Amino acid sequence: LTLMDGFESKGNVVVVAATNRIEDVDPALLRPGRFDLQIPFPMPSERDRLGILQVQAHSLSIEGELPLEDIARRTEGWSGAEVCAIWTEAAL
Repeated sequence: LTLMDGFESKGNVVVVAATNRIEDVDPALLRPGRFDLQIPFPMPSERDRLGILQVQAHSLSIEGELPLEDIARRTEGWSGAEVCAIWTEAAL
């Protein structure tokens, strides 16, 4: 907070932050003049997860059908990174 308050207004400084636990962020950080703009990135929907799986599967050399629709259904609440990690885990 102290560092953010110390920026001169004539400077071209942009501060970007990310969290997956907004409820733990000090409310003082969210006051005007600090982090004014919040852009939520919700967890991917089933359709989004299916798209992620399809893109990842396209680069694999696997014979036969993959149960991508089933995997997309079973991964509710997973982030895009977690969905992508399925291929790494499966390869181990």
